[in-house]
Amino acid sequence: NQLHIFDTNANAFMPHLAQLLVERPADAGGTALDRAGFRARLNFGLDPRVTRARTNFQAGTSNDELDLQELYAQYIIPVGNGLDVKFGKINTLIGYEVINSYENPNFSRSFMFGLGQAFTTTGLRLTYQFNPVVLASVGVVNGWDNVDDNNRGKTVEWLVALTPHERFGLSFYGSYGPEQGNRTFSAFGFPTAVVGDPSAKRLVSGAIITLKATDKTTVVLEPYYVNEENASLVNPGRNARWNGLAGYLIQDF
Repeated sequence: NQLHIFDTNANAFMPHLAQLLVERPADAGGTALDRAGFRARLNFGLDPRVTRARTNFQAGTSNDELDLQELYAQYIIPVGNGLDVKFGKINTLIGYEVINSYENPNFSRSFMFGLGQAFTTTGLRLTYQFNPVVLASVGVVNGWDNVDDNNRGKTVEWLVALTPHERFGLSFYGSYGPEQGNRTFSAFGFPTAVVGDPSAKRLVSGAIITLKATDKTTVVLEPYYVNEENASLVNPGRNARWNGLAGYLIQDF
């Protein structure tokens, strides 16, 4: 099972995930108290080994089988249709697939999600539903899967979701910011090399195209592109790039 991320053990039972979810959804149409909410999603099992964010809230420890996948506060400001504000650790805006396998078309996730996309982000996110056709989100976060930031910069994330027809959807997502931190390698107690460029920027750009061809047939395409400055391990000093194209044919029998 080389290159697999979650289902790595061949011919073996794997207790992937037991999840405890406690939340109070915010209600835009209610009182000031009703507009406040929160979510705490605690994961147990083998999946947290893959999805847990950097430091997992305890620097220097692993806690491989336990992870707070999400932990955020929410408030909907009564402006226009309601400005949704989230602050904390939240599932990423990047990609079609998500951490929980039962929320995806397939039990096993794609290589693109496992190898090339963020799982969670920690920071501030604003979401606004302009009308039934247009929804937009923008956030300022520590970066990919970072509870503790690994540099002095912040990453900006965004999502624009368009639904011009009930059978057609088009979303554009991405992020931009520094993702590298300095890492010092030592030998016999003396530093030998410093790797990483905290000023280098990573640009993510992707789209999700959803077409409901019939009442029971859905087609999804996701083109994906990433470019990161000064990140190539093959040619040091040059940019690293990774690209992907995921396709899904979903049939409701």
